[in-house]
Amino acid sequence: MQQSNCLRVMIVEDEPPMRRFLSRLLSRMEDFTVVSQCARAEEALEFLEASAVDLLVSDIRMAGMDGLQLAEKARGFYPHMHIIIITGYRSFEYARTAVPLNIDAFITKPVDQEEFEKVLIQIRETCRRECLSAARVLLEQAFTYNDQAQFEELLSRQGCVPCQVLLIYYPGNFARVLSCVSHASDSLLYLHYQSAVLFFLPESAAAEIIRYVTVKLSRESWLPATGLCVHSFSFPSSVPVIAALRDTCRNLTLKMVIPGSFPCCAEAELREQLESAERYGGDSVLCRKLEESVMSRKWDAVWQLLQEIFLLWKRDRMPIAHLRRRIHSITALCARAGVLDKDPFSMDEQIDEKLPALDSYEEILECLIHILRPHINGGDSSDDRERELFERIQSMALKQLSRNYSLQEVCGIFQVSQPYVRKIFLKYTGKTYNDFVSGEKIRYAVRLLEDNPQIPVKDLAATLGYEQLYFSTVFKKNTGMTPSQYRQITSGHSKTKVEEE
Repeated sequence: MQQSNCLRVMIVEDEPPMRRFLSRLLSRMEDFTVVSQCARAEEALEFLEASAVDLLVSDIRMAGMDGLQLAEKARGFYPHMHIIIITGYRSFEYARTAVPLNIDAFITKPVDQEEFEKVLIQIRETCRRECLSAARVLLEQAFTYNDQAQFEELLSRQGCVPCQVLLIYYPGNFARVLSCVSHASDSLLYLHYQSAVLFFLPESAAAEIIRYVTVKLSRESWLPATGLCVHSFSFPSSVPVIAALRDTCRNLTLKMVIPGSFPCCAEAELREQLESAERYGGDSVLCRKLEESVMSRKWDAVWQLLQEIFLLWKRDRMPIAHLRRRIHSITALCARAGVLDKDPFSMDEQIDEKLPALDSYEEILECLIHILRPHINGGDSSDDRERELFERIQSMALKQLSRNYSLQEVCGIFQVSQPYVRKIFLKYTGKTYNDFVSGEKIRYAVRLLEDNPQIPVKDLAATLGYEQLYFSTVFKKNTGMTPSQYRQITSGHSKTKVEEE
């Protein structure tokens, strides 16, 4: 598609009445302009050697070169040109011949106006998407290489001067976020930067688009993970400056991400929150106690105080920036106390690398302990570490019974080997990890059946993250009977008890 808004069209038709008819139809369509009308294919090729077109509309039967031969040669000039062939025959031979040429449509004579317009609309939408996609690639390149002039030109060409910027930060699967706001993402310029996407909104449509995106994001139940949607960035000029956008992302947005939260807010509101977070001192007393415990090497108190500090941060919804500062001060404190057997800066880098992918204060605490604890001299014994790992895995599995964590997933989360996890579960439960989790799920299912014998087996299975057939198999393996049989026995006991009373 050309840089202007209109698609340039060439008509090739040897019958003057038909040529005029096609020209009239095209002139009534928005975003199409006829730049050439030719009676012969050879004449059309001469024009194409000197000037580009976006759409070729050609008759298939003409004196000399026919429409398909013209289409093949035209493709040599402009591989991405769209082509419509007008034919008086419903010939499958022609269709087979045209497959390699990627013809957009065959329209039979007499030309149906509605059918023709429908094809033109499809081509227009395809060109719009292609143009927007190409502009996004160029915009991303301009942003990456700090080419402000190219950046401004691309925004201006797409009608985004003046504009507002909508930023969505989400370190998870961003394709899901884009699909959630597809109405906006399909029609707007945007670029990726780190774990964020910046949308550039035409000033006239900004309010409506921002409202649409924030409502869509707030209604998505699958977004419990960490993220942030910020809108209405202000810039001194009418065009965003690349350096200012980068600075805003690094020094405002990424600092104000709140674990486990996906708020949507305006830039001014976010700046107020950042100022408030920088003045925060609600954890000062606990941090002083933590320092005393580290210096005196009272490790039970250290781990307990870390739990209390993270609970306080969760209550006060402290952002990632505050957590990162405090965590760095903790590793520096341990180094100052002489209890670390590893460089604290490399530990900070390790923590910083993992932080964006963690979706809750609990996960961040687990990550910190997992990185810190093995490198503290005298922090705990091998048995203590085994017990602590067992309890963390057990807690994670039992808190989310509907989530089937495989042994491979568990080992990936806690960065340990499968044989090691098998060993500690056999040590503390006498069972393998999988048998232990299955057993706990069935114990929970038994309690649910006893409390509510009317619960459907399908719902019971879904609560535990099982398919119904597999659930029945596991239930029978653990109890010696199917869920339905157990329900009958439970119901019988309940009736007997009522009658006795």
